[in-house]
Amino acid sequence: MTSVPDAGDPGSPPGIAVALSGGGARTIAHIGVLRVLASEGIPVGRIAGTSGGGLIAVLFAAGYPLLDLERDALSIEWRRLAELRPHPLGLLATEGGPVVPAVRATCAVPEFYRPVELDGHILVDGGVVEPLPVETVLGLDPQARLPCLAVNVLPRVVDQGAPRHPLQLLGRITGIVQQELARRAAAAADWSVEPELSGFTFFGLDNAEGLLAAGAAAVRAQLPRLRERLRAAPA
Repeated sequence: MTSVPDAGDPGSPPGIAVALSGGGARTIAHIGVLRVLASEGIPVGRIAGTSGGGLIAVLFAAGYPLLDLERDALSIEWRRLAELRPHPLGLLATEGGPVVPAVRATCAVPEFYRPVELDGHILVDGGVVEPLPVETVLGLDPQARLPCLAVNVLPRVVDQGAPRHPLQLLGRITGIVQQELARRAAAAADWSVEPELSGFTFFGLDNAEGLLAAGAAAVRAQLPRLRERLRAAPA
């Protein structure tokens, strides 16, 4: 996963901490969440993300305009994210631009992207251990805990009969483990948002507009609770 404290203005309100899950193309919904928070004047004091959520967290913390993130999401294609290059440890490579090594590592989905070598370690997707990085974002400054919003866009595992091949079996096992880890992580947050994404697939980039809208709708439904908790938070 990738964790990035938002520098912000030292005199501004501390705001909330936000944890963004992984979820492939579905992580585009995170942009809709962040857009609503911005439009409602709710500052993000700290942010952490896993896998695709890590990429969005880094861009947001770096000050990349949300309107530009939306524009990019509407035009993104997998060939721009990765190229097919056979490799013993993965089918895809992520070289091809000045990408932050930590982001490359948290997006290195096993069996698809090759692992990333960094500081003498071989790293893979952060979703293996923390698909929803609530613990990470709260640990950025344990002495000054911010109210935490957890956003989970991981696909739900549904019963589709017996797996047809080993890769499908592995995918289901991984999905079950990630959902359980995310469920436990969300319990430590003050709010948990899970956009309605049943019609969206892990690799589907063809309906970014729908993903953005689903993320926005999910967080809008939580706004009353969110504002109530912020009013009760110590100054």
